[in-house]
Amino acid sequence: MALSDCLQAHTGPIFHLAFSPNSKYLASSADDSTVRIWDMEKGKLISAYHQFEHQIFEQIAFSRDGKKLMGVSCVDRTLFVWNVRTGEFLHSHAQLSHPDRIKDFQLSNTLIKSRLSDSVLFWEVESGNQLPPVKTSSPTSQHVIGQIAIGEPAQVRIWALDHAENIRVIAHENDSDEVDSMLLSPDSQVVAYATRHFYKLFDLRNARWIRLSDHIRELYSPSCMAFSPDSKLFAAATDVYRFTICFWDVETGHLKHTLTHIGMSIGQILFSPDGKCFVFTTESDIKVYRIGT
Repeated sequence: MALSDCLQAHTGPIFHLAFSPNSKYLASSADDSTVRIWDMEKGKLISAYHQFEHQIFEQIAFSRDGKKLMGVSCVDRTLFVWNVRTGEFLHSHAQLSHPDRIKDFQLSNTLIKSRLSDSVLFWEVESGNQLPPVKTSSPTSQHVIGQIAIGEPAQVRIWALDHAENIRVIAHENDSDEVDSMLLSPDSQVVAYATRHFYKLFDLRNARWIRLSDHIRELYSPSCMAFSPDSKLFAAATDVYRFTICFWDVETGHLKHTLTHIGMSIGQILFSPDGKCFVFTTESDIKVYRIGT
Protein backbone atom coordinates (compact mmCIF):
# COMPACT_ATOMS: atom_id res chain seq x y z
CA MET A 1 0.00 0.00 0.00
CA ALA A 2 1.59 3.26 -1.14
CA LEU A 3 0.57 6.91 -1.07
CA SER A 4 -0.32 7.97 -4.60
CA ASP A 5 -2.14 11.31 -4.28
CA CYS A 6 -2.97 14.10 -1.89
CA LEU A 7 -6.15 15.83 -3.06
CA GLN A 8 -6.22 19.50 -2.04
CA ALA A 9 -8.89 22.10 -2.76
CA HIS A 10 -11.07 22.47 0.32
CA THR A 11 -10.40 25.43 2.61
CA GLY A 12 -12.02 23.92 5.69
CA PRO A 13 -12.20 20.58 7.52
CA ILE A 14 -13.66 17.77 5.43
CA PHE A 15 -16.84 16.19 6.81
CA HIS A 16 -17.65 13.32 4.49
CA LEU A 17 -16.40 11.24 1.55
CA ALA A 18 -18.28 9.05 -0.91
CA PHE A 19 -17.15 6.95 -3.88
CA SER A 20 -19.23 6.50 -7.01
CA PRO A 21 -20.33 2.87 -7.53
CA ASN A 22 -17.74 2.37 -10.30
CA SER A 23 -14.94 3.88 -8.13
CA LYS A 24 -14.14 6.44 -10.83
CA TYR A 25 -15.20 9.46 -8.78
CA LEU A 26 -14.78 10.55 -5.18
CA ALA A 27 -17.02 13.23 -3.67
CA SER A 28 -16.07 15.29 -0.63
CA SER A 29 -17.97 17.79 1.51
CA ALA A 30 -16.37 20.28 3.87
CA ASP A 31 -16.80 23.17 6.26
CA ASP A 32 -16.19 25.59 3.36
CA SER A 33 -19.81 25.02 2.19
CA THR A 34 -18.72 23.16 -0.93
CA VAL A 35 -19.12 19.67 -2.33
CA ARG A 36 -16.33 18.64 -4.69
CA ILE A 37 -15.98 15.72 -7.12
CA TRP A 38 -12.61 14.22 -7.99
CA ASP A 39 -11.57 12.04 -10.92
CA MET A 40 -9.68 9.24 -9.16
CA GLU A 41 -7.91 8.01 -12.29
CA LYS A 42 -6.37 11.43 -12.94
CA GLY A 43 -6.27 12.68 -9.35
CA LYS A 44 -7.92 15.93 -10.44
CA LEU A 45 -10.83 18.05 -9.27
CA ILE A 46 -13.57 18.06 -11.91
CA SER A 47 -16.54 19.76 -10.20
CA ALA A 48 -17.31 21.98 -7.22
CA TYR A 49 -20.83 22.66 -5.97
CA HIS A 50 -21.04 25.88 -4.01
CA GLN A 51 -24.35 27.40 -5.02
CA PHE A 52 -25.76 27.38 -1.49
CA GLU A 53 -24.14 29.86 0.86
CA HIS A 54 -24.04 28.81 4.52
CA GLN A 55 -25.13 25.25 3.69
CA ILE A 56 -22.72 22.68 5.09
CA PHE A 57 -23.20 19.12 3.86
CA GLU A 58 -22.43 16.67 6.63
CA GLN A 59 -23.23 13.58 4.53
CA ILE A 60 -23.08 12.86 0.82
CA ALA A 61 -23.74 9.81 -1.38
CA PHE A 62 -23.94 8.82 -5.02
CA SER A 63 -27.10 7.31 -6.45
CA ARG A 64 -27.00 3.62 -7.25
CA ASP A 65 -26.38 4.31 -10.96
CA GLY A 66 -23.72 6.92 -10.17
CA LYS A 67 -25.50 9.64 -12.14
CA LYS A 68 -26.64 11.73 -9.19
CA LEU A 69 -24.99 13.05 -6.05
CA MET A 70 -26.95 13.70 -2.89
CA GLY A 71 -26.00 15.84 0.08
CA VAL A 72 -27.73 16.52 3.37
CA SER A 73 -27.30 19.91 5.01
CA CYS A 74 -26.53 19.96 8.71
CA VAL A 75 -28.20 23.38 8.92
CA ASP A 76 -31.80 22.35 8.23
CA ARG A 77 -31.62 18.66 7.14
CA THR A 78 -32.51 19.53 3.54
CA LEU A 79 -31.55 16.94 0.92
CA PHE A 80 -29.93 18.37 -2.23
CA VAL A 81 -29.52 16.41 -5.49
CA TRP A 82 -27.09 17.19 -8.35
CA ASN A 83 -26.39 15.76 -11.80
CA VAL A 84 -22.84 14.37 -11.59
CA ARG A 85 -22.01 14.75 -15.30
CA THR A 86 -23.16 18.36 -15.68
CA GLY A 87 -22.95 19.61 -12.10
CA GLU A 88 -26.51 20.90 -12.45
CA PHE A 89 -28.59 21.27 -9.29
CA LEU A 90 -31.69 19.12 -9.81
CA HIS A 91 -33.93 19.44 -6.77
CA SER A 92 -34.13 19.43 -2.98
CA HIS A 93 -36.35 18.02 -0.27
CA ALA A 94 -36.75 20.45 2.59
CA GLN A 95 -36.57 19.32 6.22
CA LEU A 96 -36.88 15.57 5.95
CA SER A 97 -37.70 15.60 9.64
CA HIS A 98 -37.98 18.27 12.29
CA PRO A 99 -34.31 19.01 13.01
CA ASP A 100 -34.60 19.39 16.77
CA ARG A 101 -36.02 15.85 17.03
CA ILE A 102 -33.28 14.09 15.08
CA LYS A 103 -30.72 12.36 17.25
CA ASP A 104 -28.70 10.70 14.53
CA PHE A 105 -28.70 10.76 10.73
CA GLN A 106 -27.36 8.42 8.07
CA LEU A 107 -27.40 8.70 4.28
CA SER A 108 -27.05 5.83 1.83
CA ASN A 109 -27.69 5.67 -1.91
CA THR A 110 -31.25 4.47 -1.47
CA LEU A 111 -32.50 5.43 1.97
CA ILE A 112 -32.11 8.21 4.48
CA LYS A 113 -32.38 7.19 8.12
CA SER A 114 -32.73 9.18 11.30
CA ARG A 115 -33.68 8.19 14.81
CA LEU A 116 -35.92 9.61 17.46
CA SER A 117 -35.85 8.48 21.08
CA ASP A 118 -38.08 5.48 20.42
CA SER A 119 -38.20 4.91 16.67
CA VAL A 120 -36.20 4.80 13.44
CA LEU A 121 -37.39 6.82 10.44
CA PHE A 122 -36.67 6.14 6.75
CA TRP A 123 -37.10 8.14 3.56
CA GLU A 124 -36.67 7.27 -0.12
CA VAL A 125 -33.97 9.49 -1.56
CA GLU A 126 -35.49 9.91 -5.03
CA SER A 127 -38.97 10.91 -3.89
CA GLY A 128 -38.34 12.20 -0.40
CA ASN A 129 -41.31 10.14 0.78
CA GLN A 130 -41.22 8.94 4.37
CA LEU A 131 -41.61 5.20 4.94
CA PRO A 132 -43.35 3.64 7.96
CA PRO A 133 -41.24 4.09 11.13
CA VAL A 134 -39.58 1.17 12.90
CA LYS A 135 -40.23 1.19 16.64
CA THR A 136 -37.28 0.24 18.82
CA SER A 137 -37.82 -2.01 21.80
CA SER A 138 -36.09 0.39 24.17
CA PRO A 139 -35.80 4.18 24.42
CA THR A 140 -32.05 3.71 24.93
CA SER A 141 -31.31 2.71 21.32
CA GLN A 142 -28.42 4.83 20.10
CA HIS A 143 -27.56 4.53 16.42
CA VAL A 144 -28.97 3.00 13.27
CA ILE A 145 -27.02 2.17 10.13
CA GLY A 146 -28.55 -0.14 7.57
CA GLN A 147 -29.95 -3.14 9.39
CA ILE A 148 -28.38 -2.68 12.81
CA ALA A 149 -29.31 -0.60 15.83
CA ILE A 150 -27.04 0.01 18.79
CA GLY A 151 -28.15 0.44 22.35
CA GLU A 152 -26.89 0.69 25.88
CA PRO A 153 -25.64 -0.90 27.91
CA ALA A 154 -23.33 -2.64 25.48
CA GLN A 155 -25.92 -4.10 23.16
CA VAL A 156 -26.37 -4.42 19.40
CA ARG A 157 -29.81 -5.09 17.90
CA ILE A 158 -30.25 -6.42 14.36
CA TRP A 159 -33.44 -5.61 12.46
CA ALA A 160 -35.07 -7.24 9.46
CA LEU A 161 -36.30 -4.06 7.81
CA ASP A 162 -38.71 -5.73 5.43
CA HIS A 163 -40.96 -6.61 8.35
CA ALA A 164 -39.46 -4.43 11.11
CA GLU A 165 -38.62 -7.40 13.31
CA ASN A 166 -35.84 -7.40 15.88
CA ILE A 167 -34.15 -10.67 14.90
CA ARG A 168 -31.03 -10.75 17.09
CA VAL A 169 -29.49 -9.10 20.12
CA ILE A 170 -25.72 -9.27 20.63
CA ALA A 171 -24.63 -8.71 24.21
CA HIS A 172 -21.34 -6.87 24.61
CA GLU A 173 -18.61 -9.20 25.81
CA ASN A 174 -17.22 -8.43 29.31
CA ASP A 175 -17.43 -4.68 28.88
CA SER A 176 -19.74 -2.15 30.48
CA ASP A 177 -18.92 0.65 28.01
CA GLU A 178 -21.71 1.94 25.83
CA VAL A 179 -21.53 1.12 22.14
CA ASP A 180 -21.18 4.45 20.39
CA SER A 181 -20.56 3.56 16.74
CA MET A 182 -20.97 0.56 14.47
CA LEU A 183 -20.53 -0.71 10.94
CA LEU A 184 -21.93 -3.66 9.01
CA SER A 185 -19.61 -5.45 6.58
CA PRO A 186 -20.60 -5.34 2.87
CA ASP A 187 -21.53 -9.04 2.94
CA SER A 188 -23.69 -8.43 6.06
CA GLN A 189 -21.86 -11.16 7.97
CA VAL A 190 -19.74 -9.16 10.43
CA VAL A 191 -20.58 -6.34 12.80
CA ALA A 192 -17.82 -3.92 13.77
CA TYR A 193 -18.40 -1.55 16.62
CA ALA A 194 -16.53 0.82 18.88
CA THR A 195 -16.71 1.54 22.56
CA ARG A 196 -14.63 4.07 24.41
CA HIS A 197 -11.61 1.77 24.53
CA PHE A 198 -12.04 -1.04 22.01
CA TYR A 199 -12.95 -2.02 18.49
CA LYS A 200 -14.95 -5.26 18.35
CA LEU A 201 -15.88 -7.63 15.53
CA PHE A 202 -18.70 -10.15 15.74
CA ASP A 203 -19.21 -12.90 13.16
CA LEU A 204 -22.99 -13.12 12.65
CA ARG A 205 -22.92 -16.31 10.59
CA ASN A 206 -20.98 -18.34 13.17
CA ALA A 207 -22.01 -16.35 16.27
CA ARG A 208 -18.41 -15.80 17.38
CA TRP A 209 -16.19 -12.94 18.45
CA ILE A 210 -13.19 -12.13 16.25
CA ARG A 211 -10.20 -11.08 18.35
CA LEU A 212 -8.22 -8.19 16.89
CA SER A 213 -4.51 -8.75 17.50
CA ASP A 214 -2.15 -5.92 18.47
CA HIS A 215 -5.15 -3.81 19.29
CA ILE A 216 -4.16 -0.39 20.61
CA ARG A 217 -6.60 0.67 23.30
CA GLU A 218 -6.51 4.37 22.51
CA LEU A 219 -9.62 4.92 20.41
CA TYR A 220 -9.25 7.88 18.11
CA SER A 221 -12.71 8.29 16.67
CA PRO A 222 -15.64 5.88 16.41
CA SER A 223 -16.36 7.16 12.91
CA CYS A 224 -12.96 5.98 11.65
CA MET A 225 -13.88 2.43 10.66
CA ALA A 226 -14.16 0.78 7.24
CA PHE A 227 -14.49 -2.65 5.65
CA SER A 228 -12.95 -3.52 2.31
CA PRO A 229 -15.61 -4.22 -0.36
CA ASP A 230 -14.93 -7.98 -0.20
CA SER A 231 -15.36 -7.85 3.61
CA LYS A 232 -11.94 -9.43 4.13
CA LEU A 233 -10.20 -6.40 5.67
CA PHE A 234 -11.25 -4.17 8.56
CA ALA A 235 -9.54 -0.80 8.96
CA ALA A 236 -9.70 1.58 11.91
CA ALA A 237 -7.88 4.64 13.23
CA THR A 238 -6.54 3.58 16.61
CA ASP A 239 -4.00 5.98 18.08
CA VAL A 240 -4.83 9.62 18.71
CA TYR A 241 -1.20 10.56 19.34
CA ARG A 242 0.56 8.79 16.46
CA PHE A 243 -2.43 8.95 14.10
CA THR A 244 -2.23 5.27 13.25
CA ILE A 245 -4.58 3.35 10.95
CA CYS A 246 -4.58 -0.43 11.40
CA PHE A 247 -5.77 -3.10 8.96
CA TRP A 248 -6.90 -6.51 10.23
CA ASP A 249 -7.81 -9.76 8.51
CA VAL A 250 -11.51 -10.17 9.29
CA GLU A 251 -11.44 -13.97 9.30
CA THR A 252 -8.51 -14.34 11.73
CA GLY A 253 -8.31 -10.96 13.46
CA HIS A 254 -4.58 -10.77 12.68
CA LEU A 255 -3.01 -7.37 12.07
CA LYS A 256 -1.90 -7.18 8.42
CA HIS A 257 -0.74 -3.60 7.92
CA THR A 258 -0.42 -0.22 9.64
CA LEU A 259 -0.14 3.36 8.45
CA THR A 260 1.68 5.33 11.15
CA HIS A 261 2.91 8.86 11.83
CA ILE A 262 0.47 10.31 9.35
CA GLY A 263 1.04 13.62 11.11
CA MET A 264 -2.42 15.18 11.09
CA SER A 265 -5.81 14.49 12.63
CA ILE A 266 -7.60 11.65 10.84
CA GLY A 267 -11.21 12.18 9.82
CA GLN A 268 -13.06 9.63 7.69
CA ILE A 269 -11.50 6.49 6.20
CA LEU A 270 -12.93 4.67 3.20
CA PHE A 271 -12.22 1.88 0.68
CA SER A 272 -13.22 2.31 -2.95
CA PRO A 273 -15.93 -0.11 -4.18
CA ASP A 274 -13.44 -1.88 -6.48
CA GLY A 275 -11.02 -2.39 -3.57
CA LYS A 276 -8.12 -0.69 -5.35
CA CYS A 277 -7.99 2.52 -3.28
CA PHE A 278 -8.00 3.46 0.36
CA VAL A 279 -8.59 7.10 1.28
CA PHE A 280 -8.72 9.13 4.46
CA THR A 281 -9.06 12.80 5.37
CA THR A 282 -6.56 14.92 7.30
CA GLU A 283 -8.18 18.27 8.01
CA SER A 284 -8.78 19.77 4.51
CA ASP A 285 -6.77 17.20 2.52
CA ILE A 286 -7.58 13.74 1.17
CA LYS A 287 -4.82 11.12 1.15
CA VAL A 288 -5.13 8.39 -1.50
CA TYR A 289 -3.35 5.04 -1.16
CA ARG A 290 -3.23 2.38 -3.87
CA ILE A 291 -3.80 -1.11 -2.52
CA GLY A 292 -1.41 -3.77 -3.74
CA THR A 293 1.42 -1.35 -4.51
